[in-house]
Amino acid sequence: QPTLFPYTTLFRSTRAAPTGAALPVALRASASDGVAGITRIAETAGGGSWSLRGQRFEFADNFGEITADIDLGERGYGVGLRLTVDPYDQSAWLGTDIRLLLNFSTSGALLAGNSLTGDVDALAIALDQTPWVVSEGAVLHLSRSASVLETYATFAGTDVPVTGFVVDSLRDQFWLANSHRLWRIPFRRGDATGTDIASVDEPRAIALDS
Repeated sequence: QPTLFPYTTLFRSTRAAPTGAALPVALRASASDGVAGITRIAETAGGGSWSLRGQRFEFADNFGEITADIDLGERGYGVGLRLTVDPYDQSAWLGTDIRLLLNFSTSGALLAGNSLTGDVDALAIALDQTPWVVSEGAVLHLSRSASVLETYATFAGTDVPVTGFVVDSLRDQFWLANSHRLWRIPFRRGDATGTDIASVDEPRAIALDS
């Protein structure tokens, strides 16, 4: 079952994960006034960290050496808004304000990318290293090359921001929350009809116990 956290800061343990489970990643996110001031920091299991501040996107290894320094604006990628880390290869998936989904290696190389039809509201990485995206109330499952594989309709809508999104690869389902509801949606059903819906008092984040 997912754990709900009513906080804006979340840290996960960096203990070794059991076989078959996703490697742990610590995530800390904060926001200040204006899009350009938004900051995201995502730490990798190897001790490195990805940091995002507006159009500057960097990776520093566990010794603090910056191995990727990406000027998103200079490359025409827009402003970074959503960030998640692939725990297996430490690459980062990034959603930008011009509806791009991009995957960067720790050296700064662009590994994959795609232009989406809607904003990237939330990101998650499954056990098979494929990205999942919440966009305008729908959930998109993409390949590692960033091509869209499947689309799932939900009841989440677009009027209330997504506050939590996790993918449970072991049970073929994902969990989605906004400030009023929590949904559990199986992969193969294709829509949210008949799925579990619970009333939750203003959840801020979700973490899945692998």
